[in-house]
Amino acid sequence: MKNLALACLITAALAAACSDEEGTGSTGSGAGTGEGAGTTNNTAALPCDVAPIIESACLSCHGDPPSSAAPQALVSVEQWRAPSPSDPAKSNGQLSIERMLDATQPMPPAGLLDQAQLDIVSAWVEAGMPGGDCNANPVDDPLLNAAAICTSMDMWPANSDHATGKTREEMFPGMPCNDCHSNPTKYGFFESEGTFDIAGTVFPTGHEPDNCAGVDGTSLTDVIVRIEDAAGMTWDLHPNEAGNFFIENGVTPPYSARVISSAGVRAMSYKPTNGDCNLCHTQEGSDGGDPDSGVAPGRIVVPSAAP
Repeated sequence: MKNLALACLITAALAAACSDEEGTGSTGSGAGTGEGAGTTNNTAALPCDVAPIIESACLSCHGDPPSSAAPQALVSVEQWRAPSPSDPAKSNGQLSIERMLDATQPMPPAGLLDQAQLDIVSAWVEAGMPGGDCNANPVDDPLLNAAAICTSMDMWPANSDHATGKTREEMFPGMPCNDCHSNPTKYGFFESEGTFDIAGTVFPTGHEPDNCAGVDGTSLTDVIVRIEDAAGMTWDLHPNEAGNFFIENGVTPPYSARVISSAGVRAMSYKPTNGDCNLCHTQEGSDGGDPDSGVAPGRIVVPSAAP
């Protein structure tokens, strides 16, 4: 699965605007260029009504540096004004508004902004994205950024296709199922097996080692992995005891994926075609061997509680 990504939770409180790039109102008339002439040359800070929305809805992926396969940072005014990597004829701000209005491929991936938030960001972009006096800071994600550890302390024996008291569906959590089944000698085996349309592992933190059992979905019954494919089909997958989930067949790519729990949502930042989730969602994060793709930040992780 290419670079899941994972969720931009929307919990912003709206504040009053701080500045006007054109220098009207309290800053006097005229654009101005020197100190005390308003915020015309401020290419870093954002208007104070925009900053908290960007911070909560965008920066878990579009921080500086960006993560979860996001193609650019959106922390500063300068970055919002810059040409979009996907369409240089438009700014990042203009393309962001288009995605914020796209219900089929929403941005943020966890769900569209509410109308009040959308109106504030849209008006700012239409006004040319003037600078302001407030900084947007990425929201801390203690689960995704946790130190490397096997939280469950339950390891599947390496290079063995059998573990006492466990089923085959629990085998090799964190390992790329399809790559292993297609290239068995690469992993110390000799017989190839069938592949899955979707297969991966949900973990409690972002840098758990291979073969460590992930989230026990039989105990945490509110955790689901939701897959929505190009044909409009939806699957709600409950991780098993080792955190593994899979769909054998029937998925039409590209597809969207999100992890949902009572704490929130983590969603991919785009729709991939490769269903071998752990090929990219390794302990340290990977591009899955595709140098043209983004790099996953680590494991597929259960949602954090909203800040």
